[in-house]
Amino acid sequence: MEKSYSAITSIGYSLPKNTYNQKDLAIWMNSKLNQEDDRFLRKLKVLYQKTLIEKRHSVLADFNDETDGILFKKGSKVKVENRLKIYNQEAPKLSNKAIEECLKNASV
Repeated sequence: MEKSYSAITSIGYSLPKNTYNQKDLAIWMNSKLNQEDDRFLRKLKVLYQKTLIEKRHSVLADFNDETDGILFKKGSKVKVENRLKIYNQEAPKLSNKAIEECLKNASV
């Protein structure tokens, strides 16, 4: 009986359009939490730095001051359902792009 082997011949990926610098996110989060305490910001920066993540990607356009996102919309509570609704709309699109990229580069 002949042995058969499997091999990964291609990988595809797709990233959401919103990209955020981890250092900027710490400052942004501090401002949204209305923290006046410099110690809190220092702790937040250390926490964000310890992840060793430089950039984050998101389907949510919440993490800048130019949009009125769903995380910190004034006068409303954050609802996970709202976030998941957006994710459920965007995740299949990202998946399809990643699959297309993978198949485009696949060798048979």
